[in-house]
Amino acid sequence: MKQLLSSFYVAFYLYTSFGIASAQSQTTADTITYAQQNTSQEKLIEAQKYFLLEDFEQALKALKGAIEADPNNDAAYFKQAEVHLRLAQYNDGLKAIENALTLKSNNKYYYLLASELATLGQAPGEVSKYYLQMVNLTNDYIMYLEEIAKHFIAQGKWQQAIEIIDMTAQKTTLSPTQYQIKVDILVNANRISEAKNLLRQLQQKFPREHQFVFQEARLLSLNKEKEKAIELLKAQKQPTTDMQLLLAELQGGKEQAPEDQKLLLLQSFSNPNADARVRTLLMGQYLMESMGKVNLKLVDSLQQVLENDFPDEPMVLENGAITYQILSQKAEGEARRAYALASLERQEQLTQIQPGDFEIWQTLLKQLATWKNWMKLEEQADEALLRFPNQIRFYIYMAEAKIGLEKTNEAKALLRQSLLLANSNPELKSLILSHQANLAYQTQKIKEANDLYEKALAEEPSHPGAILAYGTYLSMEKPQKALAYIEPWIEQGAKNEVIFRIKAQALFTLSEFEKAKSTLEQEFASSSTLAQGETLELLGDIYFEMNDVEKALEFWQKARFSPGVSDQIDQKIDEKTIPKN
Repeated sequence: MKQLLSSFYVAFYLYTSFGIASAQSQTTADTITYAQQNTSQEKLIEAQKYFLLEDFEQALKALKGAIEADPNNDAAYFKQAEVHLRLAQYNDGLKAIENALTLKSNNKYYYLLASELATLGQAPGEVSKYYLQMVNLTNDYIMYLEEIAKHFIAQGKWQQAIEIIDMTAQKTTLSPTQYQIKVDILVNANRISEAKNLLRQLQQKFPREHQFVFQEARLLSLNKEKEKAIELLKAQKQPTTDMQLLLAELQGGKEQAPEDQKLLLLQSFSNPNADARVRTLLMGQYLMESMGKVNLKLVDSLQQVLENDFPDEPMVLENGAITYQILSQKAEGEARRAYALASLERQEQLTQIQPGDFEIWQTLLKQLATWKNWMKLEEQADEALLRFPNQIRFYIYMAEAKIGLEKTNEAKALLRQSLLLANSNPELKSLILSHQANLAYQTQKIKEANDLYEKALAEEPSHPGAILAYGTYLSMEKPQKALAYIEPWIEQGAKNEVIFRIKAQALFTLSEFEKAKSTLEQEFASSSTLAQGETLELLGDIYFEMNDVEKALEFWQKARFSPGVSDQIDQKIDEKTIPKN
């Protein structure tokens, strides 16, 4: 209500101060002398002066004089009600505004003030009364129609709200937004058939207001008329962004979804009015619906078109980073790494455009660590720490890079610093301790590594990364213990790829190659192109030890362009053997 009344008081002051005669009841002109009217007007102006000075006591005294001089001065009663409003004297204010309404019943400002006083006085029944009087006795209330309708809706009086809108429509022309109020009421009252009929009428009445087509389609889809909704949206010659996205959503999950999504995607790129938002959203839906049928080259080319059309647009770059990451997972061979690099490039661009966004840096560093791009990780982690000097996770990424680059002393110093910063966070402490253990293991300090892993797991809660790092360590150093360590997770239905790789690595270390192969192929044979590089490389190693060099090469080749492979992968492929350390 305050929003409605925010500007009308000033306008009304001008009205009362300089046009007082017109604000008075015409029937009193013969009974009140000119001198009385003049005195009343002077007192009203005096009251307004005190009101502006927030001297409400003097304002009420002046208003009392104005009313005594002319008891039929409705504007004086209005100002009296306004003063009582400021003093939170709501009952006194209602008495004053009732006097004003008795004298002049066709002034919308009086009803607005009355309804505010009743609202603040917690008398919803009185508010309804004043709104109904305003609707019936005035003609210029249309700008407050939405607020009036909302009041009756809040009281559960749906039908009364509709009748007020219909009555107003007979008096004047409603805008599409005002008709929208009635649509919303019908939908919320579950009068769906009436809502659909009204939406069709509004489409004829306002052919350029496309939201009514969209709303009918949405309503059809929500009421189990999905095919009708699709038919309606497809019939639109110039579909809006919302229509295109709704159509894509409705077509998703169908047998023909990939082709339907592809068609919508191409249409959006041929539509000069389609903005970056609709194109990126449709591209995302196509990628999700297409599963293994996605046309990688098509998506790649469309992303490049997007970037040409919207250079330096963060949304487009974010879309590129995500899209190329998905393409990398779906691609095979060298294309897999190429798409991953494309994703990283866009992620780096985002850090330049939005350098203060922590999540962008976090995503970039995580991807670089996944691909074991230690030099780039070192460079970007250093930049991230300049911007976020107290972020422990960035210290850890920097330490990972140093470990990967065999900068042992620097890695140790960074991990010590991280441990100090993470002293009150047991989960992060466990992760840092596991990295210290990795570093010790890398430098052949087996006992120290084992002790540090044990410390990492003693933290409660332990970081998932620490748990898996310890399992990986055991799979190579204490394989029997690794099997006992990892089996409970498998029995509980875990599907984490690293868990199965730990089991397979432990079996491989024990020379139980057939069991190791079965462990991995059982879980990942159907989606080997999506597996991590370490998993694919291990499968290749297993086949090699089983004297199936051709199969070993097949998996090493798949691993070659996947994230996480060892430094020896190229040598394995070139020499068709596993290098001896």
